[in-house]
Amino acid sequence: MFIKKDLLQKIEQYRAEFVAMSSEVTDYSAEEIFDTYFYEESDELPTVGFNPQSGEHLRVGEKIYYHPDKSHLVPENLRQELREAKLDD
Repeated sequence: MFIKKDLLQKIEQYRAEFVAMSSEVTDYSAEEIFDTYFYEESDELPTVGFNPQSGEHLRVGEKIYYHPDKSHLVPENLRQELREAKLDD
């Protein structure tokens, strides 16, 4: 499973794909992109592990989840890499 630091590195790796999908993130830092598409489990943010509309599991790392309404906006190559990492765990 990914930890936040690892995911931030992956976001940098896929930055061009994020920008191609949404020009509004052009000047965002990796942290800002993370905050736009993902969140960390906390007492204030309840975990949503499954999106019944898309049929997608939203957990992508150690206490890291896609925002339920934004998982489809993450570049497919990164989504695939996150899926494969979950299978390896």
